[in-house]
Amino acid sequence: MRLALEQDLEERFMLVQSATAIHHLIERQVSQTPNEVAVIFQDRSLTYRELNQKANQVAHYLVQMGVKPDVLVGVCIERSLEMIIALLGVLKAGGAYVPLDPSYPSDRLAFMLEDSELPILLTEQQQLANLPAHSARVVEIDTHWNLIAQQSQENLNSCVTVENLAYTIYTSGSTGKPKGVQILHGAVVNFLHSMQHEPGLTAQDTLLAVTTISFDIAVLELYLPLITGARIVLVSRDVAADGSRLSKLMAASSATFMQATPATWQLLLAVGWRGDRTLKILCGGEAMTRNLANQLLNRCASLWNMYGPTETTVWSAVHQVEPDNESVPIGHPIANTQIYLIDPQLKRKDDPLQLVPIGQPGEVYIGGDGLARGYLNRAEMTQERFISDPFSDKPNARLYRTGDLARCLPDGTIQFIGRVDHQVKIRGYRIELGDIEAALSQCPGVKEAAVVAREDG
Repeated sequence: MRLALEQDLEERFMLVQSATAIHHLIERQVSQTPNEVAVIFQDRSLTYRELNQKANQVAHYLVQMGVKPDVLVGVCIERSLEMIIALLGVLKAGGAYVPLDPSYPSDRLAFMLEDSELPILLTEQQQLANLPAHSARVVEIDTHWNLIAQQSQENLNSCVTVENLAYTIYTSGSTGKPKGVQILHGAVVNFLHSMQHEPGLTAQDTLLAVTTISFDIAVLELYLPLITGARIVLVSRDVAADGSRLSKLMAASSATFMQATPATWQLLLAVGWRGDRTLKILCGGEAMTRNLANQLLNRCASLWNMYGPTETTVWSAVHQVEPDNESVPIGHPIANTQIYLIDPQLKRKDDPLQLVPIGQPGEVYIGGDGLARGYLNRAEMTQERFISDPFSDKPNARLYRTGDLARCLPDGTIQFIGRVDHQVKIRGYRIELGDIEAALSQCPGVKEAAVVAREDG
């Protein structure tokens, strides 16, 4: 039997398909719940109206600086209310943000600034001394706020469509150079609508946001609550890395929804976290072990295993985990997404793709509405990884070749097996070992280098 898995929208649910952007969905929610609290950070908070108005002021300011659809704007701001205001402001201006975590090494920030050729950088005064040299025009959201605050608080008409960029996010590269993945508004909108249905988020939920914006899963944490009417409790970088403090904040915030990598959940278990029977847990970024799953199942309302590469917009498959002794599947595709398991033993690059039988390992190829535009300034790599979809009747349909191996179980769920190459996941971060090898080879006295990932108990 051949395998092709696809979410059946007619039987499961229908998503509203409209030419809209992320911020349009948020503006719609603002009109419905303007006075509800949207986001909390430490002892500060913003209502939906306040967040929208401040983001509009940033957007109007950026438009005056020339920001329009598909213009890249760097955002290098420590986790705060201002960080969310800046991200939303870029989207509202029509631009696409490039997340730059202030804690990243200077060399990596320098490469991203140079490679993306950012015309504008949104940052704060305390970050300027740590940033490498660059040619972007700088907007300090804190010291320039008096000028920004003079702008209109009204929504803009930025003429953004589903085909425009929402963000460009950098991932590890096998050649030693990170690559910028270009994600469209339409892909994010489809993803958010699907997540709203399954695993599901409601206006009564409080989401604890722990992920750096330079990791694409933060897209769920920052935007899913804002299109739903839920509340975000934004966690500082220091607290997110400290199991004891994070456990206390989870309880104090009355969080009902949290997404994190297996490493973060292990961090919580290590400090004796007892869980919360009202908490919905999302776990992804690397493989979930059955041992971890069974420990979490005893401490939450529901547990969901999430799977997906950055190039197909955050998560492409979802699975509600149940008690069992078997390995944890990655489940089924999200809405408007197709997953194919292809024979990994193709003899030539141009051989036709062959679907594997159920139960047999195959390389994961993903199609549908979540695919990225491609890699920034990497036309050859884009052509190699994003290929024409021979299984679709839609014009210009593409598939993304993930490099992951999986099999289809008899009940139709997908089970992750491993990789066809040397890519690894460490604390949820995608690492190309060739990236590290290339850096080591540049060191004086090093002729060749080989890197392996070893678990340190």
